[in-house]
Amino acid sequence: MADDGDGDCVNLEPFFYDEAATVAEAAAAAERREREEQEKAREAAANARRWAAHNAALAGIREYDPAEETYIYTRYHYADLSEFDLDEESRLPPMRHTAATYAPPARALHFLCDMINVLAVRIILPSSDRSDGGGVGFPISVYGSVIARDQLDYKCVHLFRRCRDDPQLITSEDELSLILTGPHRGLVLYDALYIEVDLKMKVKGDQQQGCKDKRLSKGLIVLDGVLLSTNLSDHLRAAVKTATLDRRSTMPCAVQVTYAYVTRAVEATVSVELLHDQGG
Repeated sequence: MADDGDGDCVNLEPFFYDEAATVAEAAAAAERREREEQEKAREAAANARRWAAHNAALAGIREYDPAEETYIYTRYHYADLSEFDLDEESRLPPMRHTAATYAPPARALHFLCDMINVLAVRIILPSSDRSDGGGVGFPISVYGSVIARDQLDYKCVHLFRRCRDDPQLITSEDELSLILTGPHRGLVLYDALYIEVDLKMKVKGDQQQGCKDKRLSKGLIVLDGVLLSTNLSDHLRAAVKTATLDRRSTMPCAVQVTYAYVTRAVEATVSVELLHDQGG
């Protein structure tokens, strides 16, 4: 009679140790770990380069205000600036939804949203300069840019743009409002809308001989959509408001932006065609 212990070994198969297969498996595992480590190293190096590029871009739009003893950002900085192009213009045209189909089968749904209509951008001179014609006296030639960014694409939508060779001539306080040439499309307002100001005064003389133009104002205005919607009365659908970029120790002028905040708004586009030129 067979012992019970012997019966337990009946179904066992012989054990063979394949050294070559074991070595190959270990080599494959080591190679896989090396590839993973190399990939992690590449990702770490790429992240370090992106972080360095982001910080370098931040440094270019950050200025120290000695009066406030703090750093101030002069442009939009709520993005990865290693990839985001601060100077890229918005490619979204006006009247994008004019011919849109709102019923099946297209099922294109477009909802009304809050919008900002910039009405005026005005330079505010220091009171001392107004009285005695000091550092910023009349007439002045203003050039530079005023840019808006909304949450459709965060790209540049120009409100005012003039180069040094084509400045706006201002001869009195009555002319301190800039001649706006934009926006070219409606500006939507969800959480926030950003307005960048960079204005200079052209100084007569040769820049190569030390005549430098004077900076009037540079900085960032943030319009808080949540705050605007909260403060708007229930019976109103629009309100005219102002936002001011204050003067600083390094910027002699303030800039006041007057805008209309409109709820459940639609975009309106106006075009002008010159039919005849009198030639003078």
